[in-house]
Amino acid sequence: MGSWVILAWGAAASAAPTVGGVLRPELAIDLPGEKNQLPGEFSTDVNTFGRAFARDETQRGDLWFFEARFQHHAWFPQGAEGLGETEGWWDMGLGETGFDGKLGGPVRLRIGALVERWGKLDLLPVADVINPRDGRSGLMTPLEYQKIPVPMATVVVGNDTFRSKTSLIPFSTADRLWLRETDWSYVRQGWTDAYLSSIKGWRDPDGDVANGWNSLVTSLRLSQQELGPSLRRGLDQAVNGKNIPEALLVNGEIAQRFELRLHSLDLAVMGGLLRSRQPQTALDPAIVDFLKGGVAPSDDDIVAFQQEVVQPALQGGPLDVSWPRTAVVGADGSALVGPVQVRGEAMWQSHRVVRQPWGQSTTVPQLGAGLGLDYFRGSSFQLTLEARWLHLFDPPAKMVLSLPDQVQLAGGLRWSFVRDQVFVQLGGAYDVSFAEGLVRPTVGVRATDWLQLELGAVVLGGLDTPPPAGLEEALTYQGGPLSYWSQNDAITFAVSLIR
Repeated sequence: MGSWVILAWGAAASAAPTVGGVLRPELAIDLPGEKNQLPGEFSTDVNTFGRAFARDETQRGDLWFFEARFQHHAWFPQGAEGLGETEGWWDMGLGETGFDGKLGGPVRLRIGALVERWGKLDLLPVADVINPRDGRSGLMTPLEYQKIPVPMATVVVGNDTFRSKTSLIPFSTADRLWLRETDWSYVRQGWTDAYLSSIKGWRDPDGDVANGWNSLVTSLRLSQQELGPSLRRGLDQAVNGKNIPEALLVNGEIAQRFELRLHSLDLAVMGGLLRSRQPQTALDPAIVDFLKGGVAPSDDDIVAFQQEVVQPALQGGPLDVSWPRTAVVGADGSALVGPVQVRGEAMWQSHRVVRQPWGQSTTVPQLGAGLGLDYFRGSSFQLTLEARWLHLFDPPAKMVLSLPDQVQLAGGLRWSFVRDQVFVQLGGAYDVSFAEGLVRPTVGVRATDWLQLELGAVVLGGLDTPPPAGLEEALTYQGGPLSYWSQNDAITFAVSLIR
């Protein structure tokens, strides 16, 4: 029976599916400057992203689609003792892959590894909370690779004017991040070794030299230096996935969206019971007190310290990780007003994870709203402006990389000429609350139908807060994300091979 179904489906399919692919290596050369003083910070990176896809539609209107993704990253540090080793990592997986077919009447089923978009903003999204994000390469990640497809089933009921979309996500998912020793990780290059070096001189409670402590720290430094990049990345993946609920359906998520589409107006309301894509963390208070105190255990207490603190810390024991559920309710819409498209969205979340000093975090309700404007002149000119406001209810007194209220602005301009073969692109963002910004200019040439060349730059930084200089400053940092990673200024050159 199964073979007959396959043959019948094959006979209904069109004769020529759409296939294609893109391969995009990008060279990023770090810009030296006063703020680029981290060990190994001045580096050359090669970030390669590739995707191959195929899609087709059957005669009855069913769709199937497949996408394979590949990325490879190489880092070539310069002038850093102990950090001169070339480092690289690669990843393969599925892009959007699945089936979209009729179940009967106005009911369709979309199932597979999917990306479900909520909201209308591209640069400063508020409501786009369904899919986890890939932040391992930071601003070097192209837009189409930032959201991670996840197993999902969506039932769509309705017509071109009104429809309901119910999505079921059976497995818990999380953002992908590197935790240490990379350009875009929370713990930057050399910080761990520098911190261990600084605490080696701590004295015991009596003010005496703690020989046992110095020996222990020397051993930890040696273990850290001998930890290879591939093992370190494996440990990062394990820590990122710690305590993620694994039971099918019981720990799943559900989301509902209603859409109204009129001639020049789109409106939608949505809500769901989801799970945070970032973990809520709590470091053992005894560890926090020890880090703050700056006093080494005495030689008599060093064995107990190793058993009660060091070994559990190496195994992740003192760090409690949870993935809180969050209820979300939101709305979005867009309208064409003369030559300008107006877009807007808003969302309330019951439990937003916010970072606190010394590895702690908590959850608070958050309300966000955003507005976007687009102006098009044919296919050669596009101007986009967006603004976003985020408000935290009852936030903790001190936070890391967050504020009770944040106002952010972003924009993009693209102008093409010579029959769209040459283009100039300028993107930028400014966080009014943190007084920090980002500028990313690009000049590109479509040399042939399959080859595109791009020369650009990434410039980012804060007006008020310099980037953290080490691990202790990072754990108590009061600036924003653009200031935090402002040492990643770079000149870029990309080659896109397009089929």
